[in-house]
Amino acid sequence: PSPSGGGDVSSIITSQIFNQMLLHRNDNACPAHGFYSYQAFLDAARKFSGFGTTGDINTRKKELAAFFGQTSHETT
Repeated sequence: PSPSGGGDVSSIITSQIFNQMLLHRNDNACPAHGFYSYQAFLDAARKFSGFGTTGDINTRKKELAAFFGQTSHETT
């Protein structure tokens, strides 16, 4: 695999996928209601060089899945 797959995480995590994975993030009962947005995720991801963009497509998908798995575990 190449050291960098190029592009950014939006080629893997679309807004539709983001909204499906974080289905209840904007529920009124959620203390962080309105905090987690797709654009904020993209902005943050772009600040970390190589995050979700290094390696082949399967490696990038695994990295993003691990990230969302861990953050979901810690925040729900």
